[in-house]
Amino acid sequence: MIRMNDLMSLECFQPLTLAAGRSGLSRVVDGIFTPVTLSISEWVVHGDLIILTGVGFPITVDNMNAIVRQAIEGKAAGLVVLLSQEYIKTIDPETLAIAEQEDFPIFSAPWEIKLSPLIKGIFQRIEEDRQKTFLVSELMTDILTGSADFRSELVQARFRQYDFPQQGRVAIVSESEKAQMTLQDPSAKKEWNQTVIYYLRRFLGNVKYQEKQYEILCMIPEPYNHEMIQRCFDAMANGMKKAGRGVGLCMAVGGGYKCLEDCPDSLLQARIALKACRENLIFSEDLGFFYFLLDRRKEVYAYAAQMMEPVNVYDKENHGELAATLNAYFQNNENVEKTAAELYIHRNTLNKRLKKIEELLGMHFSVTREKTILYECLRILELF
Repeated sequence: MIRMNDLMSLECFQPLTLAAGRSGLSRVVDGIFTPVTLSISEWVVHGDLIILTGVGFPITVDNMNAIVRQAIEGKAAGLVVLLSQEYIKTIDPETLAIAEQEDFPIFSAPWEIKLSPLIKGIFQRIEEDRQKTFLVSELMTDILTGSADFRSELVQARFRQYDFPQQGRVAIVSESEKAQMTLQDPSAKKEWNQTVIYYLRRFLGNVKYQEKQYEILCMIPEPYNHEMIQRCFDAMANGMKKAGRGVGLCMAVGGGYKCLEDCPDSLLQARIALKACRENLIFSEDLGFFYFLLDRRKEVYAYAAQMMEPVNVYDKENHGELAATLNAYFQNNENVEKTAAELYIHRNTLNKRLKKIEELLGMHFSVTREKTILYECLRILELF
């Protein structure tokens, strides 16, 4: 995606001067909008670069301030103001102060500038980036699914052309199920994606990413370690909070890969780790000994399912909630009061359910070994 600071390197952008909002140059640019009225709130689109000439309506200080505030509220990328003796002579300090406070870039441009080359150059840069993003996403699909012909020199050349990290980790950035409801709004989803990608690129360099419905898959290159990734996640979470979206952020990082052929394994590890992640950063190594069961996950899952079968059969035949009760019991560290409150049941009801589980499985919570087996089986069924 193209940001305001990317445009500043274009030849067509050289006649422009940054007047305010330098700290907002990371805003994403998706298009161009030229107002014909003072009221732009219903027309401006998220990511628009607004070009203001002043032709057709008076530009007073109050009117300029109103336009800037509407642009900021509409999440525009920035504002270009054409200066002339006839229409807009200068940009008032009050307007610039608003832009500085809101990290909103404002550029001034001489009236003599030719708008056609400027607009054409910006759109061309945006389109080039969109095509590249599409191709990278297609290549990532081939890599992460293992469907690429890694032995083909032509395929390898394409990976090198787009600078895919040959060593690194695959990660998933997502929001919790509760928070995903807010991402159904296209504008909110777009802003969430842009925020995630900005911090990934800012802290972790040449990250290749692929946007999904409720998550972003990314390939993090070496030598970024746990500490660096943690700093990236913390900054990302803070950025979300500033945007009013600080809840439910998750990031799961798979094990390292030494060649692109190993990326599907790293993705699988990240996917399993994500299931254990509520609202935080997790590495596949954090799964503990479960990490070492990944290669035998089918056998392990079958064992856990067989162990829990009596409880699941009972629930199905009696419309029971024993499995959910057992999971809540362990999630609350075997605290009876907290578990009963979470399930909205009396503690006596909870104790009866736990007793029934013991009877069905022939195991006892008072025996550490047997209790540990139950916990591990639940975790396996959850993760695998």
